[in-house]
Amino acid sequence: MSLVARFQQPGLDDDTDGIPVHQFAAALRLWSRGKTTRGNVISTFAISVAEEAQLDLIKANYLGKAAGIDRADYLSDVESAQFLLEGGTITLAQAESIIEL
Repeated sequence: MSLVARFQQPGLDDDTDGIPVHQFAAALRLWSRGKTTRGNVISTFAISVAEEAQLDLIKANYLGKAAGIDRADYLSDVESAQFLLEGGTITLAQAESIIEL
């Protein structure tokens, strides 16, 4: 299962637990600003080795934006895609496109 797909159905089962989007968004913001570690994000949300590539791509996309408003806008887009996917408003493919995966 992809990292982003876990936003769709919180509490799937023990092996593929959904990720609470508000907590993940907060962790992503803190990690992007160096206030928490990659390892902390991985352990907190039980991110698998396979899902780490997507997590790293999200961070790389963030760092690839110009400092300031472009980076803030990217994090806002990631968060918005998470919320809309969780609510079933957009598809997984749409969310991955918004997040640039």
